[in-house]
Amino acid sequence: TIQNNLMFYSLEKLSTPIQQVLYQMKVITTAGLGVLMLGKSLTNTKWCACFLLAVGVAMVQWPRDGQARSLGSDQVKGFFAVLSACF
Repeated sequence: TIQNNLMFYSLEKLSTPIQQVLYQMKVITTAGLGVLMLGKSLTNTKWCACFLLAVGVAMVQWPRDGQARSLGSDQVKGFFAVLSACF
């Protein structure tokens, strides 16, 4: 329930494509916590997939056309809402 509320809140603050790409961080956090807390091991292929997913999430947030993009407080709140929903 809390996760759904955080997702709806983040949809108000971020555009839908950015929110959905950021939500893919859930895969990274699940893999990382599985390794840390459960002692699971990931194959090299799975580590590469997590790395490429993290690069993709970072590329979505990277400013385009060499222009510095200022983040509004709503975008920051939306980002932290998505980040909180991943855990």
